[in-house]
Amino acid sequence: MTRKEFFEFFERNHLVENYSLICEKFNNFDNMKHPKKEDVLELLKKRDFQFKYSHPDRLFYEEIKTKEVKFQLNLYTKDGIISTSYILWNQGVKKPIYRNGIRFICEELKSESIESLGYPYPFSTSNQDLAEILDFYLELYKKFKNEFIIKN
Repeated sequence: MTRKEFFEFFERNHLVENYSLICEKFNNFDNMKHPKKEDVLELLKKRDFQFKYSHPDRLFYEEIKTKEVKFQLNLYTKDGIISTSYILWNQGVKKPIYRNGIRFICEELKSESIESLGYPYPFSTSNQDLAEILDFYLELYKKFKNEFIIKN
């Protein structure tokens, strides 16, 4: 996989537009709530994801290895700010092809709409908000896995 293929995937899936919408919908900074670890794990399990939790990093993650690539999706829920980062390596190569969060992927796609957002991350104020934000991230992640990981 190349960086070009990586970014083309996000362009085809209208990341900038969809991410902008989720950030605009969930922008209640004053009432954001840090979700409980157990609530996040339960929501992930209901959606058939088996993420691990890294206590020192305070994040949930899934790591997948194939013959050709190693991939890790990180899910952050600190203080009600819900975000993800993608880390992708070609097997046998120490330096990642890409390592950054969704917000920065949008910025690398040269999006003006991200710059116009009041807040560049969605905020969770309840478990209902958390579920909807996770659904956005996980749906994109499923598409990514189907295109780049499962076929390898």
